[in-house]
Amino acid sequence: MIFTDKSLLDSLFKSSTQGAPVGRVQALTLGRECVPFILGDNRFLMEFHQPFTSVDESFFSEKLYRDVDGDYFIPMLNHTRFSIWIINFIDEELAFIDSADGYPGLGALVSEALHSHASSHPEIKQYFFEANREFGAYLIESIEQYDSRPGCAPHMKMIKEVEPPSYGLAIC
Repeated sequence: MIFTDKSLLDSLFKSSTQGAPVGRVQALTLGRECVPFILGDNRFLMEFHQPFTSVDESFFSEKLYRDVDGDYFIPMLNHTRFSIWIINFIDEELAFIDSADGYPGLGALVSEALHSHASSHPEIKQYFFEANREFGAYLIESIEQYDSRPGCAPHMKMIKEVEPPSYGLAIC
Protein backbone atom coordinates (compact mmCIF):
# COMPACT_ATOMS: atom_id res chain seq x y z
CA MET A 1 0.00 0.00 0.00
CA ILE A 2 1.35 3.43 -0.94
CA PHE A 3 0.02 6.76 0.29
CA THR A 4 0.41 9.11 -2.65
CA ASP A 5 -0.94 12.06 -0.68
CA LYS A 6 1.52 12.84 2.13
CA SER A 7 -1.02 15.07 3.87
CA LEU A 8 -3.36 12.07 4.21
CA LEU A 9 -0.62 10.05 5.87
CA ASP A 10 0.24 12.96 8.16
CA SER A 11 -3.46 13.34 9.03
CA LEU A 12 -3.63 9.73 10.20
CA PHE A 13 -0.93 10.47 12.77
CA LYS A 14 -2.36 13.74 14.12
CA SER A 15 -4.03 11.76 16.90
CA SER A 16 -0.79 10.05 17.95
CA THR A 17 2.09 12.04 19.33
CA GLN A 18 5.04 11.25 21.56
CA GLY A 19 2.88 12.24 24.58
CA ALA A 20 0.13 9.82 23.54
CA PRO A 21 1.72 7.38 21.10
CA VAL A 22 -1.45 5.44 20.20
CA GLY A 23 -3.93 7.34 18.05
CA ARG A 24 -7.63 6.88 17.53
CA VAL A 25 -9.55 4.47 15.30
CA GLN A 26 -9.82 5.92 11.78
CA ALA A 27 -11.33 4.73 8.49
CA LEU A 28 -9.07 3.85 5.57
CA THR A 29 -11.60 2.44 3.09
CA LEU A 30 -14.90 0.61 3.23
CA GLY A 31 -14.40 -2.27 5.66
CA ARG A 32 -10.88 -1.15 6.68
CA GLU A 33 -9.80 0.94 9.67
CA CYS A 34 -6.52 1.65 11.38
CA VAL A 35 -5.05 2.78 14.66
CA PRO A 36 -1.77 4.64 14.15
CA PHE A 37 0.97 4.58 16.76
CA ILE A 38 4.47 5.91 17.19
CA LEU A 39 7.39 4.02 18.71
CA GLY A 40 10.57 6.05 18.92
CA ASP A 41 11.17 7.49 15.46
CA ASN A 42 8.99 4.87 13.76
CA ARG A 43 5.40 5.26 12.64
CA PHE A 44 3.18 2.17 12.55
CA LEU A 45 -0.36 1.43 11.39
CA MET A 46 -2.38 -1.36 12.90
CA GLU A 47 -4.87 -2.17 10.18
CA PHE A 48 -8.23 -3.80 10.90
CA HIS A 49 -10.32 -5.23 8.11
CA GLN A 50 -13.60 -7.03 8.06
CA PRO A 51 -13.29 -10.17 5.98
CA PHE A 52 -16.95 -10.36 5.07
CA THR A 53 -17.53 -7.55 2.64
CA SER A 54 -20.21 -9.41 0.74
CA VAL A 55 -23.10 -11.69 1.53
CA ASP A 56 -22.06 -13.88 -1.39
CA GLU A 57 -21.44 -17.36 0.02
CA SER A 58 -18.41 -17.86 -2.23
CA PHE A 59 -16.42 -15.64 0.11
CA PHE A 60 -17.11 -17.85 3.13
CA SER A 61 -14.58 -20.61 2.46
CA GLU A 62 -11.79 -18.03 2.23
CA LYS A 63 -12.45 -16.97 5.84
CA LEU A 64 -11.92 -20.30 7.58
CA TYR A 65 -8.90 -20.99 9.78
CA ARG A 66 -7.14 -24.33 10.23
CA ASP A 67 -7.50 -25.73 13.69
CA VAL A 68 -5.04 -27.81 15.69
CA ASP A 69 -6.86 -31.03 14.72
CA GLY A 70 -6.42 -30.38 10.99
CA ASP A 71 -10.07 -29.42 10.57
CA TYR A 72 -11.49 -25.90 10.34
CA PHE A 73 -12.14 -23.31 12.99
CA ILE A 74 -15.18 -21.36 11.82
CA PRO A 75 -15.20 -17.79 13.12
CA MET A 76 -18.21 -15.73 14.10
CA LEU A 77 -19.65 -13.46 11.43
CA ASN A 78 -18.57 -10.38 13.42
CA HIS A 79 -14.84 -10.92 13.45
CA THR A 80 -11.96 -8.79 12.26
CA ARG A 81 -8.47 -9.49 10.96
CA PHE A 82 -5.57 -7.22 11.83
CA SER A 83 -2.07 -6.65 10.56
CA ILE A 84 0.76 -4.35 11.59
CA TRP A 85 2.64 -2.10 9.19
CA ILE A 86 5.63 0.22 9.51
CA ILE A 87 5.86 3.29 7.32
CA ASN A 88 8.99 3.78 5.26
CA PHE A 89 9.71 7.53 5.41
CA ILE A 90 11.61 7.57 2.12
CA ASP A 91 8.81 6.49 -0.21
CA GLU A 92 5.99 6.39 2.38
CA GLU A 93 5.28 2.79 1.49
CA LEU A 94 4.02 0.44 4.18
CA ALA A 95 5.97 -2.71 5.05
CA PHE A 96 4.40 -5.65 6.89
CA ILE A 97 5.90 -6.25 10.34
CA ASP A 98 6.67 -9.86 11.25
CA SER A 99 9.19 -9.37 14.04
CA ALA A 100 9.57 -7.23 17.15
CA ASP A 101 13.37 -7.18 16.75
CA GLY A 102 14.58 -3.61 16.97
CA TYR A 103 11.26 -2.35 18.32
CA PRO A 104 11.29 -2.66 22.12
CA GLY A 105 7.83 -1.93 23.48
CA LEU A 106 6.04 -2.86 20.25
CA GLY A 107 3.86 -5.46 21.99
CA ALA A 108 2.47 -2.97 24.52
CA LEU A 109 1.52 -0.48 21.79
CA VAL A 110 -0.05 -3.19 19.62
CA SER A 111 -2.05 -4.30 22.68
CA GLU A 112 -3.21 -0.75 23.38
CA ALA A 113 -4.20 -0.23 19.72
CA LEU A 114 -6.10 -3.55 19.71
CA HIS A 115 -7.97 -2.67 22.91
CA SER A 116 -8.77 0.77 21.48
CA HIS A 117 -10.36 -0.85 18.43
CA ALA A 118 -12.22 -3.43 20.52
CA SER A 119 -13.61 -0.69 22.79
CA SER A 120 -14.83 1.23 19.74
CA HIS A 121 -16.50 -1.87 18.27
CA PRO A 122 -18.25 -3.89 20.98
CA GLU A 123 -20.06 -5.87 18.26
CA ILE A 124 -16.77 -7.55 17.25
CA LYS A 125 -16.15 -10.62 19.37
CA GLN A 126 -13.14 -12.19 17.64
CA TYR A 127 -9.85 -10.89 16.21
CA PHE A 128 -7.46 -12.85 14.00
CA PHE A 129 -3.97 -12.25 12.65
CA GLU A 130 -1.24 -14.16 10.88
CA ALA A 131 2.37 -14.28 12.00
CA ASN A 132 5.34 -16.57 12.21
CA ARG A 133 5.40 -18.60 15.44
CA GLU A 134 7.90 -16.38 17.25
CA PHE A 135 6.13 -13.11 16.48
CA GLY A 136 2.69 -14.65 17.06
CA ALA A 137 3.72 -15.92 20.50
CA TYR A 138 5.24 -12.52 21.30
CA LEU A 139 2.01 -10.71 20.38
CA ILE A 140 -0.23 -13.14 22.28
CA GLU A 141 1.98 -12.81 25.38
CA SER A 142 2.00 -9.00 25.08
CA ILE A 143 -1.78 -8.87 24.71
CA GLU A 144 -2.30 -11.18 27.71
CA GLN A 145 0.07 -9.04 29.84
CA TYR A 146 -1.74 -5.85 28.81
CA ASP A 147 -5.09 -7.52 29.45
CA SER A 148 -4.08 -8.55 32.99
CA ARG A 149 -3.75 -4.93 34.12
CA PRO A 150 -6.32 -3.86 36.71
CA GLY A 151 -9.32 -2.19 35.10
CA CYS A 152 -8.38 -3.28 31.59
CA ALA A 153 -11.41 -3.89 29.41
CA PRO A 154 -12.49 -5.53 27.25
CA HIS A 155 -10.81 -8.78 28.23
CA MET A 156 -9.34 -11.04 25.56
CA LYS A 157 -8.25 -14.66 25.53
CA MET A 158 -6.40 -16.65 22.93
CA ILE A 159 -8.47 -19.00 20.78
CA LYS A 160 -6.32 -22.09 21.29
CA GLU A 161 -8.04 -24.10 18.56
CA VAL A 162 -6.62 -21.92 15.76
CA GLU A 163 -3.39 -23.27 14.32
CA PRO A 164 -0.39 -21.06 13.48
CA PRO A 165 0.41 -19.18 11.34
CA SER A 166 -3.09 -17.90 12.18
CA TYR A 167 -3.89 -16.70 15.69
CA GLY A 168 -7.21 -15.79 17.24
CA LEU A 169 -8.41 -13.75 20.18
CA ALA A 170 -11.89 -13.82 21.67
CA ILE A 171 -13.49 -10.99 23.62
CA CYS A 172 -14.66 -12.31 27.00
